[in-house]
Amino acid sequence: MAGSVSIFNARPAQAFSLEGCQWSSVSPVHYYNRSSGTYHTVNDQAANNWTATPTAVWLAPSGSGSPITLYDSNDGNTGYSGWANYYCYYSLMFRADGHSNTYLTNQSQYSYGAKVSVMTHEVGHDLGLGHNDNTRVCSQIPVMYSNDSPRWFGCSINTPQKDDINGLLYMYG
Repeated sequence: MAGSVSIFNARPAQAFSLEGCQWSSVSPVHYYNRSSGTYHTVNDQAANNWTATPTAVWLAPSGSGSPITLYDSNDGNTGYSGWANYYCYYSLMFRADGHSNTYLTNQSQYSYGAKVSVMTHEVGHDLGLGHNDNTRVCSQIPVMYSNDSPRWFGCSINTPQKDDINGLLYMYG
């Protein structure tokens, strides 16, 4: 009796979400840290968190005019502790901003670790990652989880996790 076996190269299961844009090169992407004091340190830590991943991503501090600007300001009670904007031409990113809302992070007395969680999340958007809310299990929550409560206040996550890294590896090899 003869048999046959079919082998298909299936794409591995993915939980990460992409924004639809990416940088043409991530070695390095320069960023300008427009903040001062604690938020300056927070922004540098967030950039370093992504650079420390086993990916091609390398964020290097530079001056104004850099493609990524990280900063903070008091935006009032918007409901957001941070946000990111990115600008694309076709599918290539050419400018991005990551931002902390000091009204919420100071009013709610975010710890240093919580502030780093917010900015690491926003820099993830600046690199092309979207929100990933596929789980509520701490051992699986990515830094790209959309809500601070489970991400930091429930699980103390402020660095890229396995799924975040998988997203970068998918985009940038």
